[in-house]
Amino acid sequence: MKTKKILFALFAMVCVMAASVTLTACGGDDDDETNVEYNLGFSYMSGDLAEMTYIDNTFKSAIGVSEDTFTYPAGEEKLKAACEQAAKQLDNHAFSGKYTYDVRKFSNKGVSTFYQWSNK
Repeated sequence: MKTKKILFALFAMVCVMAASVTLTACGGDDDDETNVEYNLGFSYMSGDLAEMTYIDNTFKSAIGVSEDTFTYPAGEEKLKAACEQAAKQLDNHAFSGKYTYDVRKFSNKGVSTFYQWSNK
């Protein structure tokens, strides 16, 4: 009899924990952007690898990252300024190919293009 009471109490605790985890996971404000990540990459390219590497490295250097996917705690205004700095540098360079380079934003609201540079 005592074993049944212990098992019942244990089962009840597991149910309460499962319900609290479910409610916590489903709760929250969908209008609030949390866990924002950014991704760098080409959406169009027609040229050589050396030019692509130059474009990629110019953006990464201006933003201050080494990976294609990153978070940016300094804020969107500073990220946009860094992207504009990279674009200005690239606009002063002569390319033989045509390129479009995107900075994409991933959040709980979905995926969007945050910044786009193109020499087309």
